[in-house]
Formats: sequence, structure tokens, C-alpha cells
Amino acid sequence: MLSMLLLSGCSELGPSLARVVPALEVLDPELAAEPVECEPAIPTPSPNRTGVVGTLACGDVVEGNTSVGNSNWNDQFYVHSAYCTPAVHYYDQAPEVIYRLEVPPNNEATVRLDSNCVDLDVSMVAWQDQRSVPNDKHSIAECQMDDSAGSGTVLGTAVDKPYTYLVGVDGKKGAVGNYRLTVTCRIYR
Repeated sequence: MLSMLLLSGCSELGPSLARVVPALEVLDPELAAEPVECEPAIPTPSPNRTGVVGTLACGDVVEGNTSVGNSNWNDQFYVHSAYCTPAVHYYDQAPEVIYRLEVPPNNEATVRLDSNCVDLDVSMVAWQDQRSVPNDKHSIAECQMDDSAGSGTVLGTAVDKPYTYLVGVDGKKGAVGNYRLTVTCRIYR
């Protein structure tokens, strides 16, 4: 009961509590995360000609703002082309930022999104073409999305050789704002 009181009533103390009582991070990983600064907008590179704003690697922590993104991924893409989620969240009203992530062989990569400023979601799409990003005209073999509010995680794996994913950060109903992505990898085979 005391832990529930601490978890629900002292959310602003989360990072401090998680350092003192590490088990709290296991109960709710969001408690361990330092809040993302909401103002000013975090400078973020514009997408390159392929639609990607940058490359992620194991151990990276990247902060940015979705306002610089494109609008390649919308509800049609997430729901009908990539089958990331069955829910319509009006993603076509907001730009998304897309990063390329190459997972090393025999590794599992977890990408965590922290976004306490606005309702942003994280997705991970398997995509091997280095020259473009997919849109709603493509058929996607593998996609996952965490559309919960505040934070979320997606997981990608590689077996015998590196495997490339695109990681997207997108806003519901036109939401645009600051975010943090944290990439954690571990050897799993």
C-alpha cells in the first residue's frame, strides 16, 4: 500500500526515489527517467533526403522535437499498411521523426521513449532499404508500436547478422513536442 501511495502521489520524486529504492524502477521504469524539458523546443536535425533525422546505436540517449519531421507515417500507414496498432489516433495531423537503428548480430535492442510534455508514441518498423522510408503504399512485414501516454518501449532483435529498423516518434491528434529516446542493447543468444 505504501508503495502505491509513493508511486501515485509523488511522481515528481520518481527519479530520486528510484535511485534510493532501485526496485521501484522495475515496478515502473518511468519513475527512473528524468523528466524531459518541455520548453524551449530541443534542436533536432531536419530529415535527410531519405526522411531520416539521424542514426541510433546501442547506448545512445537522444533528445529532440517532433516539429522538424515529415508526415510520411499516418493512421493509414500504422493501421492498414504496417499493422503497428489497430487504433486510429489521428497521426496524420502531426509530423513524425524517424531514426535508423542497426541492431548488432545476436542482440536485442530496446528503445524507450520518454515524453512527459505531450502525448507522443514510439514505433519500430523493420526496413532494410537505406534509400527511403516506407509510407502507406508499402506493405510492412514487421512493426510494433507503444501508443501508451507518457512513455513507451519497442524491441528489435537481430540473429546472425545486423538488422535495420526505423524508429519513429509521432504525436496523437497533432501533438508536437520534446522527447528523449534511450537505446539499450543486450546479447540474447
